[in-house]
Amino acid sequence: MLRRAYGPEPLGETLAHVFEQFEGAKDFLFDSVNQVSMRSWHSGRTVLLGDAAWCMTLYSGMGASLGLAGGSLLGELLSRHPHEIDTALRTWEDRLMPFACQHQRSALIKAQFFTPSSPSIDILCKGLMPRAQGKKRSEGAPTALEQFLSGPVNVEFAA
Repeated sequence: MLRRAYGPEPLGETLAHVFEQFEGAKDFLFDSVNQVSMRSWHSGRTVLLGDAAWCMTLYSGMGASLGLAGGSLLGELLSRHPHEIDTALRTWEDRLMPFACQHQRSALIKAQFFTPSSPSIDILCKGLMPRAQGKKRSEGAPTALEQFLSGPVNVEFAA
């Protein structure tokens, strides 16, 4: 499949190794998931919103939620500060960015469960999953892994 796509040209040492490993694999998964990480989501009156600003990726499970909350909060702050656009935008970033960054960080860890970056990570994740899904410490209390992956970040979405 890959050789048809890339043709008969010489591949080079690294890509040749990848192709050999691929051809010998029992099963495989190709995946590329990227997220945007920026210091600021606005410059002057130009604003990035939703995936253009924070691109949560499917591993975070927060893309639609954060897109809706971010747009709602931005609209509310702009209506409260119609003549102070910079204030509204700074407030919006100050409130939303810690929440987005926390979910971006947890998504990098969660991605390892779906597309492990190495065989040792794969073994580690397979060992953690049964424990994470196992018995909780007390009724309703999250496991240590659940706490780590979804550490609380309080965000005031109401302007």
